[in-house]
Amino acid sequence: MRLGMQILKSEKAYDLWAETYDESKDNAVLAAEEHAASPLIRRVAAGLTNAVDFGCGTGRHIPDLLDAGVRSVVAIDQSYPMLMRARSKFPHGAVSFVRCRLLSLPIRPGSFDLGLACLVLGHEPSLSGPLKTISSALKPGGHLVISELHPDFEKRGWKRTFSVRGTLRQNYAVENFAHQEEEYQAAFKENALDVRASEIPKVDESLKPIFDRTGMTDVYQQFQGAPLLLVYLLRKK
Repeated sequence: MRLGMQILKSEKAYDLWAETYDESKDNAVLAAEEHAASPLIRRVAAGLTNAVDFGCGTGRHIPDLLDAGVRSVVAIDQSYPMLMRARSKFPHGAVSFVRCRLLSLPIRPGSFDLGLACLVLGHEPSLSGPLKTISSALKPGGHLVISELHPDFEKRGWKRTFSVRGTLRQNYAVENFAHQEEEYQAAFKENALDVRASEIPKVDESLKPIFDRTGMTDVYQQFQGAPLLLVYLLRKK
């Protein structure tokens, strides 16, 4: 008998998910996020000196930064197992790893040319405090790339779910807070962040093979064209 889904706070969830996170090849959210965010990160990062990845996880976007020529990356995450997975992939000195919570960053203000906050802010109940911390870390004129679940994601009852080896009958979900686009706009304004570009990736044909492989073709057909993510490029004043 399959057990019910257990919703976990983000730190506990990612501690459990770390072992299999990089095996999530049939994850529509990650596929759509990387399709939208990776080219944007590479374009903005070209020629920059340094960058900080807030909530780096296992380091999905660190190659985007390094391949674009960024010479120094600080990768931050609250989950020790996720951070260790990332460290094992990038042992060279160009990447430094820091374990801490988003609201307690040990970073001098005005330090970075570029910041990433990819699938991070949805774990925070409020946007104001986290964006104040993130904005403070950027140099004037620095850029920030944000990706997050579209607020309609939660309205549909969707969750970021996973299972753990040895507990296949137990499904877990990461606690997430739906922030409306108006909340983002207000928090950007409050923290001196100008929107330079934005995108709303949708459930489209590029994701259909994932839905088919996971036996969710009916879900794809029902929600084709529905908004899936919010992606922002911002510049600090």
